[in-house]
Amino acid sequence: MAGKQLTSSFDSPQEEAAHYREKYRRILDMLDETRAELGMSTATLFHGIYLLIIQDEFQASSKELEDELEKELAATEKQQTDLREKIKRLEGEKEDWKVCYKAFNRVEAG
Repeated sequence: MAGKQLTSSFDSPQEEAAHYREKYRRILDMLDETRAELGMSTATLFHGIYLLIIQDEFQASSKELEDELEKELAATEKQQTDLREKIKRLEGEKEDWKVCYKAFNRVEAG
């Protein structure tokens, strides 16, 4: 660019000043629009990130709750099975005692 001069196509310094003022205003408008878009995009991005964090926390706490409920269910099912086995055992003992009682009554009566 050394040795090259900018050619001016303006008829007056006022016309040149008006031209550059208009360019300056357009650039400022573009800058304002870009800032507004960037601000909205940033807010939207942060909101999205916030929602993802909340969702992750919810899923983690839901998983913990589900695991806890499954453990409680397994413990309750085992307790129920143990109680059913105890009932069967006690019914068997009851029948044994009933047989012994009837046999004893026959011996006493006879």
